[in-house]
Amino acid sequence: MAEKTRRNTASTRNSRSTGQKPRTKNANRARAAAAARKNRRRQILKRRIIFGIAVFILLFLIVSLFSLLLKKTGGKKATVNTLTVTEEKVTYEELSSQEDLSKSEVKSYAKDTIAEYNKEAKEKKIHLDKVDEEDGVIYLKTSYDSVETYGDFTSYEAFGGTVKEAKKKGYDFNTSFVAVKDGVAGDNVTVDEVTKDNTKHVLIIRENCTFVVDGNILFVTEENTSVTDAHTVVVSPSKDNADASVLTYIVYE
Repeated sequence: MAEKTRRNTASTRNSRSTGQKPRTKNANRARAAAAARKNRRRQILKRRIIFGIAVFILLFLIVSLFSLLLKKTGGKKATVNTLTVTEEKVTYEELSSQEDLSKSEVKSYAKDTIAEYNKEAKEKKIHLDKVDEEDGVIYLKTSYDSVETYGDFTSYEAFGGTVKEAKKKGYDFNTSFVAVKDGVAGDNVTVDEVTKDNTKHVLIIRENCTFVVDGNILFVTEENTSVTDAHTVVVSPSKDNADASVLTYIVYE
């Protein structure tokens, strides 16, 4: 009996000295390992978030720069003779057959005439932006500091400004107008209705061409015009005289 008691006592002591302490150490190690894994997951998640933000910012900058480039270059090339009027500048894109002049001849002539005009003006009012050739068609792009400069250089009657400024220049708006809504020409309107808001912008020009403005068109001269969208008007030659052109008013906001 005494021997059995001694064995039980020894077993209990052995259990206390060799059993409980290792289990406690293992538990501590497991908790430490779990904490380390959790910390690593946090670090990975943090790096992924930072990477995602960086990619988003990079894509945003790329899109912004691309949009700015399109704005400065005028986007896609025009396929017909087009005058584009914005607050910053006026851009004219002209297409001509290579049978008339070669690309080098067109570029040389444009450079010389623009340089001569700028010299007389004593400032750089006109820029030669691009000369290109494709499938026998010469593409010429020039830009001007104002509608008036464009008119002066080309000898076309041209004005750009507000309705109030146009009236001061002597334009009476005495023509037949149609209203334009969402890029669609509608019913005829009176001159009083067209001019009642003096702050609206107006492009006045005597030329057969496609005109693009950086606003929504409200009213346009009825004769020989076709509204193709909210910003674009095509002025066609008269049926009786292909060389003649009417004075066209394009009112927009």
